[in-house]
Amino acid sequence: MKLVYGYFVDVFKEKINRQIIVGALTSRIGTLAFTAALSLYVLKLTGSPSALGLTLLMGTLPYFVLGILTGIICDRFDKKKIIVICDGARVIIGALFLLSLFIVEPEYQINIIYAVVILFAIFESFLSTSFSSILPELVEKDKLVDLNTSLSGLGEVARLIGPILGTVLYSFFGIYIVAVFIVLCFAISILYEIGIPYQMKKKESELKGLGNIIKTELIGFKDLFTVDMRITSLFVNGFTTHLFLLPFILIGTPYLINTVLGGHPTEYGVVEMVASIGGLVSVLFVPYFKKLGVAKNLLVGMIGMIMGALLFSFLLSANTLSILENHSLLRVGFFASCMFIIYLCFGYYGVYFSSFLQQNISTSNMSKGMSMVMMFNSLGRMLGFSLFGYLFNSSITLAVLTLIGGMILKVIIHIPFLIVDKAKIQEVNSLKT
Repeated sequence: MKLVYGYFVDVFKEKINRQIIVGALTSRIGTLAFTAALSLYVLKLTGSPSALGLTLLMGTLPYFVLGILTGIICDRFDKKKIIVICDGARVIIGALFLLSLFIVEPEYQINIIYAVVILFAIFESFLSTSFSSILPELVEKDKLVDLNTSLSGLGEVARLIGPILGTVLYSFFGIYIVAVFIVLCFAISILYEIGIPYQMKKKESELKGLGNIIKTELIGFKDLFTVDMRITSLFVNGFTTHLFLLPFILIGTPYLINTVLGGHPTEYGVVEMVASIGGLVSVLFVPYFKKLGVAKNLLVGMIGMIMGALLFSFLLSANTLSILENHSLLRVGFFASCMFIIYLCFGYYGVYFSSFLQQNISTSNMSKGMSMVMMFNSLGRMLGFSLFGYLFNSSITLAVLTLIGGMILKVIIHIPFLIVDKAKIQEVNSLKT
């Protein structure tokens, strides 16, 4: 435990790390609180998992549509300014959403929600790409795993705080106070982001004509898929996670707890809180198992996610559903256990996923690389929200079996990574001898 404590203390000694982490943390808390509260609000307005799936899809579409554009823009313009402007825009959108709640009748508010979700996602897509790609320019390469571990761990603190705050604020004060809360979170985030000591380095290549710029950018995107098969494998693996795991959780968890089993809205918040604890605990293992290497650590995370997904197979029994419907403690305990294991392993997997890409994609292509991750992930979510919205409307059994099959598929997709990584290690060792 002393090793873990010292690990995080060393990261926070650096002022730049504190500014990055706090800025990201407050923004994430606001986003997660809003997402959790909005899920419950949409279900209250419509009572339909399909409507919730459509809302989540609307919030994912811009990530896919704007993916290539965000990569090009964030590689060629000041990333810090993009981050600050995007959070500023979200403050304005949040304030306008609050105002609309007093003006628009409840039966028409779903259209306002779609618009707000889309606008949030547009600015979040540029913000996420800029934030991910700015880190290698601010921090030494060998310290990226440490910073990503801290970001992941505290990101899970945000997952711990955000959803429970969102559900509690929504349950006791309504969607209005949730809107005020997210505006404050984004405003605080801006105050820290402004202080990040980043200075964009101008490149000679940026002065070339339009034709050369387009050619250079296309070559950069091509290199992402041809230079290193491990990077390609990770792109596809991320797609699979967002196709199967996250849509199942984001649609299925509130739908099953609140609509199918008749639970109280705060039960969903408690389950989300436990999931966050799982993600937080995951980073405690990173310092101990770094020596296993990226390939093996990624595989360990995937196998753990499969084990968590298998727990949902208990929902295939009508008797289990009946017991969970009549016992709130068992209901919360069951879903909390599933989510704890999944996020424990997903958080561990995520640290190595992000760090490997940041360490192995060239600086000139970093934003494009992060935008490709965003595009693959958002495409997966778009398809996943449509898929699981339909599956949960049709059959809980089909939804659960699809989740389990998708998690097993992740391991199969990881095989090329393992093969190439082993070959590269053997090549390095032979050169040393």
